[in-house]
Amino acid sequence: MPVKLFVCYIVSYNSAQTLRPCIESVLKQKLPEWIKLQIVVTDNASSDASFSIACNFLHKPHSCIRNDVNMGFSGAHNQGISNALAEGAAYILLLNPDAALEENSLEKLILAAELHTEAGMFSPLLLRASADLKPLQEKLVDAAGMYITPSIRHFDRGSNQVLKKDYSQAEYVFG
Repeated sequence: MPVKLFVCYIVSYNSAQTLRPCIESVLKQKLPEWIKLQIVVTDNASSDASFSIACNFLHKPHSCIRNDVNMGFSGAHNQGISNALAEGAAYILLLNPDAALEENSLEKLILAAELHTEAGMFSPLLLRASADLKPLQEKLVDAAGMYITPSIRHFDRGSNQVLKKDYSQAEYVFG
């Protein structure tokens, strides 16, 4: 199989407290041999140490970018998506700096994407964590995808519920 670029894109804004464990969780990923991982952190003009943490921690092929102004969450992500596509990325993960991945998260997403080429977006089960991104003793669901109601309101599936339902099976969700 030809090598495919996977860009993990993180937008930080005063994220010094969680940025390092977030990046560490990405670096610990078990990936198929045909995946080239690139982590890009864009700092949105933080006033804390976020930018220096990212730059001191990431080395080639990873990178960090500093915006002179806060472009906002969506603006900075649009910037990153555009750059990743220009570099030929086959996969792009938009990862919040206050999230940590389990070691096989990216592999599961990649294999699901390879199996379901008709789908354009994939998301893992999101669980709540402590302030330092450690798993909670009691697993609480943050989101298992989104659903939409007939009145066109969207909600996170399973949000704030103790993890009881088996969300290990891939399934289609609204978002």
